[in-house]
Amino acid sequence: MLWQCLGNTRRREMKAVQLFAKAVVFGFMLLLPVGSHAANTNTNTTTIVGQWDFDSGDLRATTGQPLAYLNGVITSNATVFTTFLIDDSTANAMGFPAAHADQGYIVTNTAPANGGGTNVNQYTLIMDLMYPEESDLTWRAILQTGNNEPGDDAELFVNPLGGIGTGANYFGEIITNIWTRVAFTVDITNDNLSIYTNGTLAGSASLSTTIDGPWSLGPTFLLFTDDSDDTAAGYVNSIQYRSGVMTADEIAALGGPSAGGISASVSTNSFKMTITKSGSNVHITADTPGTYQLETTPTLVPASWQSVVGTQPSSGPWDVPIAPGTKTAFFRLKR
Repeated sequence: MLWQCLGNTRRREMKAVQLFAKAVVFGFMLLLPVGSHAANTNTNTTTIVGQWDFDSGDLRATTGQPLAYLNGVITSNATVFTTFLIDDSTANAMGFPAAHADQGYIVTNTAPANGGGTNVNQYTLIMDLMYPEESDLTWRAILQTGNNEPGDDAELFVNPLGGIGTGANYFGEIITNIWTRVAFTVDITNDNLSIYTNGTLAGSASLSTTIDGPWSLGPTFLLFTDDSDDTAAGYVNSIQYRSGVMTADEIAALGGPSAGGISASVSTNSFKMTITKSGSNVHITADTPGTYQLETTPTLVPASWQSVVGTQPSSGPWDVPIAPGTKTAFFRLKR
């Protein structure tokens, strides 16, 4: 665990682990059929609500509704459209300013409500970002779910050390002058924020909020702006917003930044695991190559994941004794 203390409640950073897959045994009756595929704990599908690739040098959308300038010409006059090389291919990009509270970009959110509320409570946001060197050592707002009224802090930031996150939780690193694909999955229903860089999980944290609360998305939300001007100039090559939470495997399949933008289709290799009851044991196998740590918890709400005694990281299989009188157990594999 790494802490970076910068004198602000947003300004502490910690590393986290990747959850790869979870299987559930209830009363030792398998809820996932034997041989089923489970990439991770999320089961909801995703839909692209909006994508913006800036190929025409304006705010029109590749999918969905065009972006809009907050306060019209105040933002448009500070916005540039230019080209860069990403992996030796020409990429169209939008340059955004170090915005004041009356500047930014409006996303029209046409996604239906989900996650048990009247707003969008489960969503994925992906961006190909590059910050120039002069933006280093500054706070850089990315997502503002509110309207930038005084005291209405943005939700997601890049901190002065390049970590990405919110509150006390910052993960990964954005290095200036280098393009980075950043993905965020927000699952208010299951109290989780996950942050990915170039397809790899950088960290996860609890949101500690309520359904339809500050992290949920209403009819509109804002990009690259904050109520107290904690922003910096940068460039974005592609933005994709999805209703629903993408899996770790799906985000990994998207990989890193691309001159052609973020792919609308995702091709992943299925993760296959089986669980059976064998006498007084639960027998677990993972048919996808890899090294895993087996963990268990007696309940999911609240969850208290612990490594299963005697199961060091391995490729399996695992045989877990069933304690007498146990009626419910949950298992997951972590890689």
